[in-house]
Amino acid sequence: MENKFILSCFMAKEEDDDFSSNVYVYGLKNGPCIIIDAGLCSKALKDYIHRFHHDEVRMILLTHAHFDHILKLDQLETLYKCPIYLDKLDVSQLKDSYLNGSKSFGLDMLIHLNYQIVSKPSDLKLDFLNIEAIRTPFHTLGSTCFYLKEAKILFSGDTVFAYGGIGRYDLPHADASKIKESLHKILSLDDDVLIYPGHGEMTSVKELKTYLVS
Repeated sequence: MENKFILSCFMAKEEDDDFSSNVYVYGLKNGPCIIIDAGLCSKALKDYIHRFHHDEVRMILLTHAHFDHILKLDQLETLYKCPIYLDKLDVSQLKDSYLNGSKSFGLDMLIHLNYQIVSKPSDLKLDFLNIEAIRTPFHTLGSTCFYLKEAKILFSGDTVFAYGGIGRYDLPHADASKIKESLHKILSLDDDVLIYPGHGEMTSVKELKTYLVS
């Protein structure tokens, strides 16, 4: 039987951790996978990757570098020894607890792992999966959505949420002037594209249009 793609979401409630974000695992059943964001490293997530992907993680994609999305990055990198990708404009947040927001919660999080910069589409091309990085700055300067065109799936980080929510733009490293341009990129996708955000439940381009297009 031909392998099929599977997707699973691991949410903060699994660890009763108010700080962490949704973590997504997408890949071939009984084959390799990718991880989107790194807010959790729960037993449920590790068991799932072991059972369905045999611990073969090809990359970790960061939608942005706020601390709740990199909270368990070091643990995931140690486990799976895979490259980490993020936009170059969010690199500064990895090593600055003020910019990544952790200082406000007394965590003082600093990440010193190796990383790869997402600078062109071919950076994310795998032998089993094509991924498009769509830059959507405003929540952070380097905020990025990851689009799987064939599957019609978008991982939006904190750019957009269900029911028309959008990310905060009053934090350090944000740029409110980019909101309209960034949202347009998402709303220009096909209506049936499913959106998996960094917090909360999934939505779709069609649903977002009912809230964000006037």
